[in-house]
Amino acid sequence: MKKTNTEMFDSISERYDFLNTFLSLGIDRLWRRKYVKMLLNIIKGKTLDVCSGTGDIASRLRKKKLNREFDIITSDLSVKMLTKGKTLGNIIDNAITADAKHLPFKNNSFSCVTIAFGIRNIYNIENFLNEANRVLQKEGHLAILELTMPNNFIMRKLYSLYLSVVVGGLGGILSGNFPAYKYLTSTIKNFMTPKELSQIMKKHKFREIETQRLSFGIAVIIIGKK
Repeated sequence: MKKTNTEMFDSISERYDFLNTFLSLGIDRLWRRKYVKMLLNIIKGKTLDVCSGTGDIASRLRKKKLNREFDIITSDLSVKMLTKGKTLGNIIDNAITADAKHLPFKNNSFSCVTIAFGIRNIYNIENFLNEANRVLQKEGHLAILELTMPNNFIMRKLYSLYLSVVVGGLGGILSGNFPAYKYLTSTIKNFMTPKELSQIMKKHKFREIETQRLSFGIAVIIIGKK
């Protein structure tokens, strides 16, 4: 599974950011801005961005905290995603190839762990939550931005149709990789609810969990404290 996912993300790395914005009609940019705004209130020091992709979140954070003491490490299993991020100027340094389930860092290393649009692609989420808790300092935060299915029945049906036709179909055409976008569509449809994810976070010793659903529930920000 890990190898397959890594190869898949390598294969779509060149057009991944463009297609994310195009297929979401630009709404993903609003979600990212909201996420970064919330992160600025909780980041107190060294930060780890997991499943960084091309480093968009890390870049946004770095620009916002330009005049403050700030260090962020970007990590992803896809070498080509990280390479694309460097080409775009999103990733300047401190980029490592790492498995989110086996983070190569010492205990209590970071004030914040961020993961945007990545947790649903992790094969064993509980292993990742254990690792995130381990590398976080006391009072540190785990901040998640992810796509979810709406609660409302009608919205759920419409969004499911959108995922199948636009993301799965048009995304496959524009990327030239139908299996990849079919997979990405299925991960959204089959991913756990924000409530279920929050409960698992509590199980792994995260507390004061804050959940904010966005755009009628098709995206969510979840923040928990160690």
